[in-house]
Amino acid sequence: MKKVLAVLLTAILAFTALTAVAETPSPEKSSGVIVSVSGKDADGNALKLAVEPTKIGQSTYTKALDNLKKEVGDDNLKIVDQKQLVFKEGKDPKFPLTVDLSVPGVKPTSKVYVLFKAGENQAEGLSNKAADGEVIGLSAATSFKIINLAETDLGGVEKLDAKAGTDKVTVTFNALGEFVLVTDAQTVASIAEAAKDDTKSPQTSDKATPVMVALFAVVAVAAVVSVKKLRTNA
Repeated sequence: MKKVLAVLLTAILAFTALTAVAETPSPEKSSGVIVSVSGKDADGNALKLAVEPTKIGQSTYTKALDNLKKEVGDDNLKIVDQKQLVFKEGKDPKFPLTVDLSVPGVKPTSKVYVLFKAGENQAEGLSNKAADGEVIGLSAATSFKIINLAETDLGGVEKLDAKAGTDKVTVTFNALGEFVLVTDAQTVASIAEAAKDDTKSPQTSDKATPVMVALFAVVAVAAVVSVKKLRTNA
């Protein structure tokens, strides 16, 4: 009787484990070419960041993009994604942030640029909560004035330091906010090819289902054979 229970228990445990594997979902990805994000603050502390959809139209970046094309001498630059960098949890990060944007298809030789939409009414070198006035308590009083970046030549858009790597773009952010990722035509094609290959990759559950069925069948047959042998020996 104990042997029968042991066989049945083994079969149940195997079925439970295989079912759990089959139901394991694939890692959740962000929509767009930027599939995930990670980063550290100025002190090297790891941050929990995310990229989310933005409500700002791409026309906001038109002037800055045209200026960038002239600057680098490439009229074929394209915006491949538009996102908002957000801080998910923990204390306020210490800027600047070093952020890795995961972008399959990007290569170390790729031309990559990030155009960042600065917030309106942001004081130069101060938080956007400041107001026109004078900083006191220093060895010499320092005056400052609010500047409305939305009224600057590029509509409040600035180019950030960005470096291409293997399937990633490393960017230095001095604030959280909205941005677009810009690349050259060759990289656009490479990103599209990587996305095509990704859609061909089977999901975890797709691979696990036939394996689960096959292994469970083996376990079931072994259990039946064991029970028959025990009955014969009884």
